Amino acid sequence: MTTPNKTSQYGPSPFYPQSVRPRLLVVDDQPANIQALYQIFQTDHEVFMATTGQQALGVCRQVLPDLILLDIMMPDMDGLEVCRQLKADPATTHIPVIFVTGQSEPTDEALALEVGGVDLIHKPVNSCVVRARVQTHLTLKAQAALLRQVTDQVPGMVYQCRLGADGSVCFSYISEGIRKLAGLTPGEVCQEAEKLFALLHPDDKAGFMESMEASATTGQPWRNRFRLCLSGGGLRWFQGNAEVQREADGSCIWHGFVTDVTEEIEVEVKLHSAASVFDSAQESIMITDGDGIIIDVNPAFTRVTGYVRDEVLGQTPKLLKSDCHDVAFYANLWQSLIETGFWRGEVWNRNKGGDILPQLVSIAAIKDATGHIRQYTTIYTDITHLKKKEMLLQREANFDPLTGVYNRRMIADRMRMAITFTVQTQKSMAVCVLDLDDFKPINDSLGHMAGDQVLVEVASRLSACVRENDTVARVGGDEFVLLLLNFDGLKQCHAILKRILESVKLPIYMNGQAAYVSASIGFTLFPLNPSEPEQLLRDADQAMYSAKQAGGGRYQMFRCGHR
Repeated sequence: MTTPNKTSQYGPSPFYPQSVRPRLLVVDDQPANIQALYQIFQTDHEVFMATTGQQALGVCRQVLPDLILLDIMMPDMDGLEVCRQLKADPATTHIPVIFVTGQSEPTDEALALEVGGVDLIHKPVNSCVVRARVQTHLTLKAQAALLRQVTDQVPGMVYQCRLGADGSVCFSYISEGIRKLAGLTPGEVCQEAEKLFALLHPDDKAGFMESMEASATTGQPWRNRFRLCLSGGGLRWFQGNAEVQREADGSCIWHGFVTDVTEEIEVEVKLHSAASVFDSAQESIMITDGDGIIIDVNPAFTRVTGYVRDEVLGQTPKLLKSDCHDVAFYANLWQSLIETGFWRGEVWNRNKGGDILPQLVSIAAIKDATGHIRQYTTIYTDITHLKKKEMLLQREANFDPLTGVYNRRMIADRMRMAITFTVQTQKSMAVCVLDLDDFKPINDSLGHMAGDQVLVEVASRLSACVRENDTVARVGGDEFVLLLLNFDGLKQCHAILKRILESVKLPIYMNGQAAYVSASIGFTLFPLNPSEPEQLLRDADQAMYSAKQAGGGRYQMFRCGHR
């Protein structure tokens, strides 16, 4: 069946109207009924049509109309079943359905509402009535969409929760904020409230439930702070607020919102700790007035920075400033502090002796009763040991633990840097893959410890042969990658490769016993070979295997025509 004034037929690729006019889907097995409704709405609505229940489901999922006028009595699938399936599909559940029927049984209207319909109109339809009802439900749908948009933009989570007289709990509405707060979808929690309650911290569950029961019993607003154990091991603090509505059937409905107050609680804890343990705290603490003038520091501040209390009183925190941060860093710090009343981050300060101090800094604004900032409390935590550990971990992540040269992980970064350098200098770069020829017999005859000693010595020799800006990396087993930069031509490249081969084949002494290895090297030149980094490595690897097949102990250049 076709849409009037349109040539396309509904099927796998229906016509999608481009107008902003409301879209109606009319479903009826009688063309005359469809035509009647079309005449009523054609001037100011986009009208789509279907004559069977199955066709209606397909059209609806493709077009996503704003409202559906649905006949109840149809041969293959009646309108009630069509509505059930639409409401079960998250993509179409929000579309209002008005049933249109020629039956006058009261049970028809009850069934229509039970399966998810919003209204029921009797045939023959009255044009004024049907237009008014359609407009009403389109307006309600638009208002509901606007309300969802507003609540989804509200910080935190807006919800409606129902406690049944039988003790059951369900959420009839939850805004999209639940995704950010708890990593759950509104649909998940509305279907099964326990998914949210299961995240409650074990120590907070009893208090949470008791507060809900107290609110239900007294009719007083619900207020509670609680923690959620989020996926990945995260733990966050939340503040719940809601007004309670008691129903005649004994149930209670809460309308409220939940916000993440983790940062606020952290500030409260820090300020309380600063006030109670100021003198004995191991962390350096500085207190300034609202203009940033230092009015007090604790003994730990003196111990860490070298400045005694009398030296810093009347000064500003700028006396600790190093050259490690630019103006924008401090501008962002103050902007955050002014807007939120709190800032936390890493700062590299300088002590009285000029040494750099990596510190985790927490700054909190303390306001008076009028809301004006009275003081700033700053807590400095020394993270020097963490930075040293971080540097160690970074080295372990980027360097081969056995030989000390770069590992496979760093090749991509080094390749990008090398290519950029080569393009800027308009020189050539050799991408080399080196594999030891006689390594396995050493492992087999002398053992893996001896093999490791050989690899360490070879890596040392390779590093000695290359220049400062070149790269040596062990990518696995006895295979290395070399990035040789700043060549004017092949002659220079050959000279280094020959030096590398000569160096590798020198005897390696272990416990008075000499071991011998040689190397096969495959290489390609960039930009003579203008391929991507991964392809350059594959080309060099191919050339290395050619060198091995030719007897080893030599180098072989990749020829682009051999790929």
